[in-house]
Amino acid sequence: MTRFVWDETDFIECLSVIPEVEDVGSAYHFVVRRDGLRLALSVYQYQAEVWISLYREESNQPLFRVVLEDSPGARLVRNRNGQDYIEFAAAKVFARRHVNESVIPMGIRLYVDPDFNIQLF
Repeated sequence: MTRFVWDETDFIECLSVIPEVEDVGSAYHFVVRRDGLRLALSVYQYQAEVWISLYREESNQPLFRVVLEDSPGARLVRNRNGQDYIEFAAAKVFARRHVNESVIPMGIRLYVDPDFNIQLF
């Protein structure tokens, strides 16, 4: 079983929120609110999955959602310009769960300061 490698404290530092933790650490849910937007980030470390969704504050329908499957991990990157971000290692990327589709592995950079910014690489 692949395990997602990360440091929870790096996520707390970068996102400036404490996660909701379920099932003895099997899932961590971070919610960041800013300027009418809500970023929901869930880490399922034993399944090696990360879910990232961006919503308008009052909506239940995401503006953007991506699921990283089989991601080996993430790290906090301290940028020289002072904009720290979380970098997720290349993984299988889906808008939602799909079976038997070929995908291009890619990574994601997630910024929250000064504004939300999600970059694929």
